[in-house]
Amino acid sequence: MVAGVILAGGGSKRFGSDKRYYRLNGKTLIEACCDKINEVCENNYIVADKDFSDQRSYAHGFTVLRDLEDGKGPLMGVYTALSHIVEEGCLVIPVDMPGLSVSLLKYIKSQAPLFDLAIPSGDELFPLPGYYSKELLPLIVSSFEGDDFSLKALVGRAEESVELKVLRISFEKIKKFGAPQKVLFNINMENDVEKFQGS
Repeated sequence: MVAGVILAGGGSKRFGSDKRYYRLNGKTLIEACCDKINEVCENNYIVADKDFSDQRSYAHGFTVLRDLEDGKGPLMGVYTALSHIVEEGCLVIPVDMPGLSVSLLKYIKSQAPLFDLAIPSGDELFPLPGYYSKELLPLIVSSFEGDDFSLKALVGRAEESVELKVLRISFEKIKKFGAPQKVLFNINMENDVEKFQGS
């Protein structure tokens, strides 16, 4: 079994407001994520900060987890999820990738029996969306002892491990599920919304 996890961090200084509540095509970013992950996984979670309201209607049926510690980005979100779920791993999506296709998410989930980590990779590495297994927990814990809390660093360390199986999903493969530039577009700043809609 694979759990579905939405990383729904708090307000973004670069975006200027709490982007998870930004409305795009009639839905907030968090609502759209909930709809997509519900199509792929049965047990779903939202990992968020203490300010997130789980009383909103779209969060019903989701277990809301609070980041175990602030200031350590998406890596802490993945760690929080893997520390709580009963499943062997989770399909993780960020709240700010509105172009993600359900078909791509289903493909990533299908790789769970074969790999400990499965992430898109073209000219650059995209650590999200991805499948993360509990086999990564020791590496994540040791990452917190250092000063690089990036998911990209975790991927690099996992690839160096002889015990972990890592899949980098090529852009050629991703093209079967949508244009990679659209599917993996990340909204960080408000003008990214215009770029996304024009892509």
